[in-house]
Amino acid sequence: MRAIQVKEYVKGPDGLRVVDLPDPTPQPDQYLIGIHASATNFFDLLQIRGKYQHQPPLPWVSGSEFSGVILKTPSKPKSGGKPKYQVGDKVFGASQGGYATK
Repeated sequence: MRAIQVKEYVKGPDGLRVVDLPDPTPQPDQYLIGIHASATNFFDLLQIRGKYQHQPPLPWVSGSEFSGVILKTPSKPKSGGKPKYQVGDKVFGASQGGYATK
């Protein structure tokens, strides 16, 4: 997958670089989402500079808001039943790692 990985804090977006990373392997209770779009918020700009109050350990993939399509559903959903979303469903959300293709 392609992603913007933060290996060290930067002064601004110009210091970010796109890298190739292995495709993520979701846990049995997680979805895999193909990301089609992501947003940049003030929070993201603070975080890449190391100035946000909660920082993930380096290295990490930046971005929080995203939209995309379900590529893989959980094999063991937390609800114990059928997954709420199915492969091909369009979704949006917020979680660390929005600046990636998966």
